[in-house]
Amino acid sequence: MWWATDPDFLTLYSRFFTEIDIVIALAIGLLYKKFPVNVKNLSFYFVILLFTIASFLFGWRIFNLVDFPKANLIVEREISKWLQAHVLPTDRVYLSGSTAFWLNWFAAELSQVRGGIDQAATHPFWAQASFNLREGENPQTALAWLKAFRVKYIVVHDKNSTEYYGDFKNPEKFEGIGTQVFNNGVGDRIYKVEAPVLAQITSKQILELPKPKNGADLVNLSQYVAFLNQGVEAEVDWVSPSKFKVKAAKLNQNEGISLGITYDPAWNSECRMQNASCKIKIRKDPIGNLFLGSSTELQNAEIELKHGPRWDNWVGYVISIVTLVLVWRIEIAEKLSAKLPKFHFGLEEKS
Repeated sequence: MWWATDPDFLTLYSRFFTEIDIVIALAIGLLYKKFPVNVKNLSFYFVILLFTIASFLFGWRIFNLVDFPKANLIVEREISKWLQAHVLPTDRVYLSGSTAFWLNWFAAELSQVRGGIDQAATHPFWAQASFNLREGENPQTALAWLKAFRVKYIVVHDKNSTEYYGDFKNPEKFEGIGTQVFNNGVGDRIYKVEAPVLAQITSKQILELPKPKNGADLVNLSQYVAFLNQGVEAEVDWVSPSKFKVKAAKLNQNEGISLGITYDPAWNSECRMQNASCKIKIRKDPIGNLFLGSSTELQNAEIELKHGPRWDNWVGYVISIVTLVLVWRIEIAEKLSAKLPKFHFGLEEKS
């Protein structure tokens, strides 16, 4: 049970404590239903009572009983407020650790490349790229990934920082690849990087490039970034987190729009040009980002992309509906049949 008193373990998995409480409550309810309380099984329920008390204390409440490190949020607030004052909402920020968790709270209008949790990422290279940024030693590889993800600002913490996680193993590598724009003198710095914008009009030849072999493949990654550096900016307007518009003044047949947004088959597009519809094909580029292309030349085109449910979402919907039907027939219908014998609820045996 060493992990039960390990701060790192509890900090990492504390987000599941609420779910654990729910499971314990359901389990106790099921036990009570299956084994009603009587004189014969009082000892059994005494053990259950002790288990319940222990479980109650094991959850997030354990932090109030032992002297584990508690975040004071001074660094998180300071970083967020500086970014809020100096960074445009259209500029993308890379953060790691507790500052990534709290940016959405202190400055919700800002755009970060990560978000609250790594496991939620669907980008095929996110894990490898993020590992390289946090623990890699080559500054040029880190710079290439920042450009590929269209990151303009990166927040870095060294060993002197009070930020809890300390994800960056080689923070000094960022000194040569960006301009330091913030330094609080206690281990927290922000660098500005000259990165491509979110939407770049570039050659369709970018689709023919080999994808990186891994997160440290600087050769193939540099070829990809070179196409972005030669591109022309396209305007992006976010309508909602799952819907945005791209405006391109001119798009030739041999060109497309490279977006710093993860490709997903659930993206749907609608293209309009001078009050007429046009056709846009959504493709995945070598690193897994969205690429929009057309077989004809486009002038003053406005492309709207909307993320809808995927096939696995629909599977979940169907399973939920089937489950509700089964619950109705097995549980609710039985109780209603017992109370209302004159009515039929579909449970009658067929002769």
